[in-house]
Amino acid sequence: MIDRRTTSSELLQATCARFLSSSSIARQLEFSKIGTDSRKDLRGALFWALAGETHDGHEFLKMAVDQGAAGLVVHKIDPIVEGLAEKVAVFLVPDTLVALQDLARSHRKQLQGPVIGVTGSNGKTSTKEFLAAMMSPYRKVHWSLGSFNNHWGVPVSLLSAPLDSEVIILEMGMNHEGELRDLCRIAFPDVVACTLVGKTHMEHFGSVDKIAAAKNEIYLDSPAEATRIYNLDNPWTLAMAASALADYPQAKSIFGFSEKLSGGGSGALPEVRVSFRFTGQSGEGVKIEGQIDGQAGTAILPVLGAHHAINAMAAAAMALAVGLTPLEIWQALPHCRSAWGRMQLLKAAATHALSPQAATVLFDGYNASPDSYRVLLENGPSVADSLKAEKIFGVFAEMKELGVAAAAEHAALGRQAAAMTGKAFEKIWFYGPSHAAFREAFLSAGGSALALITSEDFDLNIAQSVVDELHESDLVFVKGSRGMKTERFVQLLIPGFSKS
Repeated sequence: MIDRRTTSSELLQATCARFLSSSSIARQLEFSKIGTDSRKDLRGALFWALAGETHDGHEFLKMAVDQGAAGLVVHKIDPIVEGLAEKVAVFLVPDTLVALQDLARSHRKQLQGPVIGVTGSNGKTSTKEFLAAMMSPYRKVHWSLGSFNNHWGVPVSLLSAPLDSEVIILEMGMNHEGELRDLCRIAFPDVVACTLVGKTHMEHFGSVDKIAAAKNEIYLDSPAEATRIYNLDNPWTLAMAASALADYPQAKSIFGFSEKLSGGGSGALPEVRVSFRFTGQSGEGVKIEGQIDGQAGTAILPVLGAHHAINAMAAAAMALAVGLTPLEIWQALPHCRSAWGRMQLLKAAATHALSPQAATVLFDGYNASPDSYRVLLENGPSVADSLKAEKIFGVFAEMKELGVAAAAEHAALGRQAAAMTGKAFEKIWFYGPSHAAFREAFLSAGGSALALITSEDFDLNIAQSVVDELHESDLVFVKGSRGMKTERFVQLLIPGFSKS
C-alpha cells in the first residue's frame, strides 16, 4: 500500500491514461492511497492492476471495488471493467507497470531532497540500512523497505516518499541487462554507488564481466551531475572508476580499504575520502578504524562479519556526499544494524521443547552467492572465537540463479567448507538440487563423512536431528538463497521467528 494522495488529473497527465468512466463520475477525483493487493482495505484508494508472473490484478478488480477502491488503473477492457466503470473511476493505460513507473517519475520531479541509488552484487541492502541508520538522527529520511529494488519496487519506494523528505535512499537491483538503466531513468539519482561486483545472477549473464557491465549502468545512466562513488578494492568497480572519472569529474566521493590504498589515491584516481580497516570483532560487533575526509576515528558496528566494513564505507561515503560531516558520520556508525536475514545474530529459546539447550544462530538466509558464502566461511572462525563457541554447525542451502555454473560453484563451496580454517564443522547439512556436487567436493577435500548430511529438499526429520545436537555453547550458521526458505530451521529453534 502506498500512502500517497493522487488526483485523477495528475494521473491523466503523468501516464497519458484514458478515462473510461461515464460523465456522471467526476474526473476531478482525489484518491487517498494506491493499492495493489485486493485483499487489503482499499477504502478511498486507487487500485493498480499490476500483472506479474503468478498473479494478474485484473482478475481481482471486483474484489478491489468490494474492498472500497474508488478508482482502478487497468490495461485490459472486458465486460467486467466496463461494468465497474459505471461505479468507480476507471483509467485505461497501455501497460499498468509502465504507468506506475511514469507516475513515480512524475513524483520524483516534485521531491526536493537528494535521491541516493545503491546497487551491488552483495551488500546493497545492508548498505542501504546502514545509511538510513546514519542519516536518521540528522535528516528526515525515506528509504526502500525490505528489498523493494526492482522494476516495480523502486517506483513504489519513490511514490511512498513524502514530499518533505530530506534524503531518499533507493536500493536498486537487477538480474538482466538494462534494468539499472531503466531504474535510473525513473529515479534520476543524485548520488550512486555500487558496493561490489561478484558472482550473482550468473544464470542470466554467464560471466562476471557481463554482470559488471550491467552494474555499471548505475553510473553510465545517472544524471551527468550526479556524485558517483566507487569501491576501489573491487577490481570491476575499480575499472569503472578509472574509465569514468574523466567523463564524470563530480565523482569525488571514493571509498576503499586503507590497508590497500593507504588513504591516498591510486594512479590517476583522486584522493580516497573514506577508508576503513577491519580490526577485529567481539560479542559487541565489528571493530573498524580509518578516516572520513581526513578525520581519523574508530567505531564498533553492532553486526558480525568483516565484510560489513565495506558496507559501512559505502554508506559513509554516501552520507558525506549529501552533507553529513565526518564527525556526524563517526558518531552515527554505532547505530548501524543488520536487516532481516543478513548476518543476524539470534539466540535460540532454551525453554522450547524441541531445543532444550539454547544455541546461538547466525542467520544469513536472505540471499546466497559464491561470494557471500566465501565471506561467511572466511569470517566463521573469528565469529566463533568472538562468541566463545565450542562447536560450529552449518545448515546450508542451494545458491540459486547460477545456471550452468551451479555444479562447479557448489563443488567449490564444498571444498571451502571442508577447508575452513580454525574449528572444523561439527556437522553440516546441505540441502538443494546441487547436494551431490557439494558432498563429493566436501569429502574429496578431506571433510569428515560423519560430519556431513545432504538432501535434495528441506527435511523436517533431518532438521530436527541437527537441532537435537545443539547445546548452549554452540554456534550454527544458517544460509541459503531466499527461495530455499532456510528460516524454517530457525523457526524450530526460535518459535514465531518472522519469515521476513
